[in-house]
Amino acid sequence: MPKELRTAEEIERQLLAALCAGSLTLAERRGFLHRLDRYRWLGPDHRVIYLALRRSRQIHKAELQHDVIAEVTRLGFPDIDITRFFVLCRLSKNDVATIVDTLLSAGTEAGNTK
Repeated sequence: MPKELRTAEEIERQLLAALCAGSLTLAERRGFLHRLDRYRWLGPDHRVIYLALRRSRQIHKAELQHDVIAEVTRLGFPDIDITRFFVLCRLSKNDVATIVDTLLSAGTEAGNTK
């Protein structure tokens, strides 16, 4: 995991950016999103982006961004700025897996699950 990530909210944002980047297959993204099902997001916008990603079947970044915008609006949060999640992200699949593991174990230790 990159060392420049410091807070849990920064880690969440970086993870969501990786999931929005379009570099994972649909099956890989869905697998990570499924694993995060019980995670309690610290950033309120992060939970909304997560829910929007769960509902999308798009794999390419442009179509995924369109889906996320529409879904965020349907969820009642049209003012969320999603551009910070659709930025260049160089995390590998292994990096994403490490971040997911880290968030899940930190969430469990802190009682951060539903």
